Amino acid sequence: MEFIPALDSFSQDEAATLIWERLSGILGDVDGICYYKHPIISSVSSLPPDFALIAEGYEPVAIKSVSCTLGEIESIGQSVWKISGQESDSPLPILDDFVTGLKNKFERQRPLRRLLNPIGILALPLIGRKEFERKFKNIETLMTSLNGWNPNTHQLLKKKCCWSVCGASLLH
Repeated sequence: MEFIPALDSFSQDEAATLIWERLSGILGDVDGICYYKHPIISSVSSLPPDFALIAEGYEPVAIKSVSCTLGEIESIGQSVWKISGQESDSPLPILDDFVTGLKNKFERQRPLRRLLNPIGILALPLIGRKEFERKFKNIETLMTSLNGWNPNTHQLLKKKCCWSVCGASLLH
């Protein structure tokens, strides 16, 4: 697996380094490429995902990382999350933008049209899954309300051994 960080700040990003450690541990020998905030893969908002993974035998994956602790997240909603007293855009529609951007990239190339189905993962590597679900019981409702999110996506990831990549990924 080749890794291409587009920003020098990668090594100072604790959440991103944790995600890459997990990804490379699972997919290390797989033929593929993983981009970190690389502009070659952009969303409909022109922002690149935190990670874009294209690997043989896997669907393309866009990963949005949330690098805060459980105590910092006060509330979550479809359009707004409150973190450390500040309201900010929810990472869920941002992730949906990343997946759409990745899908559009493939759809522009005739041989790849309808062949690949990009998957989005919201990664919270500094938070345990069970603790997150205990605090925010409405997460399944939020995820299923995402435009185009398929509730069976996490099953596909499990089959591909990719669900455990991102700690508290909301898709596992």
